[in-house]
Amino acid sequence: MKTLSTITLFLASAGMTFAINVDDPTPSVLGDDVTIQTFTQELGNYSATDFNNDANTMLTNFDASASTGGSGFVPSEVINGVLYTAGTSGVNFRVNFDLLTAGFGRLVSDDVNFVSSSPNSLVWGGVTGTGAAISFPEFVFGSVVSEEIYGVGFTVTRLQSTADVRVYSDIAGTNQIGSTVTLSANNPGDNYSFFGYAGDTVIRRVEVEVASGIQFGIDDFIVTTTQIPEPAEQAMFLGGVIAGLVLLSRRFRKNKA
Repeated sequence: MKTLSTITLFLASAGMTFAINVDDPTPSVLGDDVTIQTFTQELGNYSATDFNNDANTMLTNFDASASTGGSGFVPSEVINGVLYTAGTSGVNFRVNFDLLTAGFGRLVSDDVNFVSSSPNSLVWGGVTGTGAAISFPEFVFGSVVSEEIYGVGFTVTRLQSTADVRVYSDIAGTNQIGSTVTLSANNPGDNYSFFGYAGDTVIRRVEVEVASGIQFGIDDFIVTTTQIPEPAEQAMFLGGVIAGLVLLSRRFRKNKA
């Protein structure tokens, strides 16, 4: 088992590695599930179970090998992005993995401290690193436009301090959706946390911000194309339904009288 100082050195050497794109990492992505853990905490409005019960999810767990029919994730490689295409996976979907500011990251690791779904995860860190910037660019593949992402979830592993998670409706990260969610440290042993969010606004960017030099891994990265009404909209809808039922009940009683 590597120590954290070893991981830091590992990340530092990997920082000079050329980042690659992985195309169609699995032969079939639809229907894959998050590995349910005893999470240290599970925050956001859409749980791991919610994602697993959603028929319109796409999972990237960084575990596929070339032998499965797709492109593999190899430990020590830096992953710039992952692309699924309709011809192979049945969907058009791309996610870009980047650094929030400086540091090292997007590194495929098989270190058990960072993995919540064996054997691999992606790790961010470095002395000056402040976290992950994950984006969902719109693109056209052939004549088909990329899927619109309405929900995103992922497991956060080996988090050494708090992390602020923010969701945005634009690539630049200026239009935040909802509130900032703060994950607590889950550093000891092999503890994991899960963040999940889904709504009715297209998501273009997610940020996981930590203090400079903090390390963490991301695993079981899942998105959904299901449009989920915001809680306020659901409350308004239910309020309207209840008001309608009350009105019908009154009319029924009046007619009966």
